Amino acid sequence: MNGEPSLARRLLVGGLGAPHDQLAAAAIANAFAAADNGTGVSTLVHTWGALDEGAFERGRSVLPRGQCAPVLYTTGALLRTAEKIEEEFGEATALSLLSVRSCGPCRYALFEPAWERALSRAGHPPPRVVAVEQSIDGLRELVGDEGMSTLLDALLVADVLREVLHRLRPRVEEVDELEGAAAAAVLRIASAIESGTAPIEALAEESGFHRHLERCAPTPLARVLILGDPWSMHVEGDGQLNLPRVLARAGAEVEIPPFALWLNYVLWQMRGAPYGRSQAPTEARISLAQSLEAELRTRLAAASRAAGLGGFELPDMDELTELAAPHLTAGVRGGYGHVEVGLAVRARRERRAHLAISVKSFGCMPSNGVSDAIVPTALDGAIPFLSLEVSGDGEAARESRLMLRIASAVEAAAADLADARGPLDPHEGRGAAFAGAAAASDALAGTFEAGPRTHACTLACHVYHASSRSLAMGSGAER
Repeated sequence: MNGEPSLARRLLVGGLGAPHDQLAAAAIANAFAAADNGTGVSTLVHTWGALDEGAFERGRSVLPRGQCAPVLYTTGALLRTAEKIEEEFGEATALSLLSVRSCGPCRYALFEPAWERALSRAGHPPPRVVAVEQSIDGLRELVGDEGMSTLLDALLVADVLREVLHRLRPRVEEVDELEGAAAAAVLRIASAIESGTAPIEALAEESGFHRHLERCAPTPLARVLILGDPWSMHVEGDGQLNLPRVLARAGAEVEIPPFALWLNYVLWQMRGAPYGRSQAPTEARISLAQSLEAELRTRLAAASRAAGLGGFELPDMDELTELAAPHLTAGVRGGYGHVEVGLAVRARRERRAHLAISVKSFGCMPSNGVSDAIVPTALDGAIPFLSLEVSGDGEAARESRLMLRIASAVEAAAADLADARGPLDPHEGRGAAFAGAAAASDALAGTFEAGPRTHACTLACHVYHASSRSLAMGSGAER
């Protein structure tokens, strides 16, 4: 690769956590195996490992003060993995990194210099960095066109798997058993991808990994919209304060946009109106971006069908731009920019949540400016708002604030259910409505979307539509 084959022999894939890192690494390993076939050159692909508190503390120990949380988490995880490779091969090794190069775009989160500084101090040569979201040419050079296609499908499969977990956590009796089954399924899917199976086909083979789990009785769940800077919104685990797990324990379901939304935002910027001194995009560039956006939606839909997942779609980027326009111009870049605001306004308009939480990395100046002032204004009091900071400190204080808000959200969900029961006959209609709600809740495709959203509470939506059908049938019989 550019006369430097050693760089391709140690590729570290990471930056988002499980399952995205695992499946992306499997797709890259498969592409390398095809490229290396018959050359006698072996390419080793590793993930960066867990983006946990240990990684955060390691990053904090080697970098200057004032770095944002994504830089600290990723640097610490990268160093740990580089050291393991050094122990295995007996010497510091030149590395290539496939990751996200920045959080946003962001003028402040300088991931690459931080990684170079940390690796240099550990005795490693400067790494070659290929960014998932910013370097199509670099990706094509690394894995080829077919490898890029496989990588995209692997990332979308990871989005779908994560969504399955989000939907099921508050609806199964044993969450630990669910997460264990999901982790095992991810390993099997990764192994299949690395062996040459198409990612969506591998997902279809494992789509039943959760079906043996005992479901909870239908209950009104508070619904929480997670917003934030791109990294904090999409990463899994400590970097996101483990919010999906914490909220599920407290009786809430979550809506978190998929990582594909970030890719869609990058494509939108290719065709978006110019800002500052940037030049207007050419017709060819606009056409290319639109075709890639359509392909992204098509592939995400295919992955969702493979998992039996209904109602999982990308928000329309142009609609989000229009919704955000009264509050924040689309020309302001940094973090998620107007996208976060558009998601908040959409949630208010469509009654999608009882609570909006903006999770922010410590030091994220672009996104903090959006969440601390603009998003609450856009919500206009219709949805309570809470901003939480990922800093590695203050966990007890954060959880206390969160639980206070969740208690109110759970009460609001119960009120939604009471309102949805309103049209029901107290003796006849109620049983039929709950039977329909229970059946829908037991099917993965029905746990999130039950026709038009009439209430933020999903169970209330099921009951409302079931009661409406019951009343309509009764009226027809009377006539």
